[in-house]
Amino acid sequence: GTLTIGVTGTLSDGGVVTVNSAGTLADSGAVTVNGGAVLGSAGTLTDSGAVTVANGGALSVNGGTVLGSGGLLTDSGTLTVANGGTLSVNGGSVVGSGGTLTVSSGGVLTDQGVVTVSSGGVLGSGGTLTDSGTVMVSAGGSLADGGTVTINTGGTLADSGTVTVASGGTLTDGGTFTVSVGGTLTDSGTFTVSSGGALTNGGTVTVVGTLADSGIVTVGSGSIFTVDPGGIVPILNGGSIIIGPGEVITIGPGGSYTSTGVIGPVTIAPGSPVPPDAVFGIFPGGLASPGLAGLAGLSGIQPPQDNSVLARLDRTVDLVVDI
Repeated sequence: GTLTIGVTGTLSDGGVVTVNSAGTLADSGAVTVNGGAVLGSAGTLTDSGAVTVANGGALSVNGGTVLGSGGLLTDSGTLTVANGGTLSVNGGSVVGSGGTLTVSSGGVLTDQGVVTVSSGGVLGSGGTLTDSGTVMVSAGGSLADGGTVTINTGGTLADSGTVTVASGGTLTDGGTFTVSVGGTLTDSGTFTVSSGGALTNGGTVTVVGTLADSGIVTVGSGSIFTVDPGGIVPILNGGSIIIGPGEVITIGPGGSYTSTGVIGPVTIAPGSPVPPDAVFGIFPGGLASPGLAGLAGLSGIQPPQDNSVLARLDRTVDLVVDI
């Protein structure tokens, strides 16, 4: 059947509300899930009003669909998209305000609106999260990706908190991913910046897994970009890394990169591998050349340095690889 809550209507649930298969709960007013309650939706919950999961409350999407159609879903408790469930945000908003939003394996979160993870909130994905709208991770909030996260063209992921790609997790960026000052991105899985995609780092990016770049990666002034042991950064055809004045990428022992693109200042620690096609511009005395002429595709790169020296010395160099 169908339960419709009008603009001035309110459903306050302290027990259990179940929307079975083929059932519909349509909300233009307010639905509040209080402490200890579970809204198990195997049917359809259409929200153009306000759904609030209170502290201690729980909203489970089990095989059904919750549509945020111009509405607002505020999670201060536990919101779970279970296996087979789908949470679609179509012009609406999901706010994780100190609560937990979990997309379980087999679950799907589709965003064409705004998803905000506020301070103390956690968005955990072991399933599929597709972003064609805006995902905002505020300071003190976190996004933990152990499944599949995709930022589509036109989609935005703004990180002022903590974003983690776990081992076995994937994050594909075909839109815009910005790590702001104070924000962190730790990649222990597979992070791909697709052609047309962009990653802008103003905070801290640490690569322990793989960051494959076919788009544009910008390392901004005051930011930190580190490739830890075991980390790999392939710069693929058409990909580029743009490094701000005075900034460096640090590659630790055991970290590596391969490149058919262009990369600027890099700090290479002892024992780190160096690709055989790399050209290192070194002034006499071991100082790094500016490298700007080479990065612009012009002549002026200094004579190549013996790569074997770089295996024994800490040194910052400018690296240019022909595309």
